[in-house]
Amino acid sequence: MDDEVECIAKAFYALQDEARGWDREPERLKEAFRQDARTAIALVDAGIEARRQASNSSTV
Repeated sequence: MDDEVECIAKAFYALQDEARGWDREPERLKEAFRQDARTAIALVDAGIEARRQASNSSTV
């Protein structure tokens, strides 16, 4: 999952107008984007699980 977090963090970073290059940024800034990536992954996972549960309960 670390690779997934890093990939999404870099994508979020790249959307910034002031992006200078991921490798040039301080670790504290990278970690903020990694935390945003973890949050996004958790929200997507929760949405998938909710749909799965709704689907299972509607077929029972």
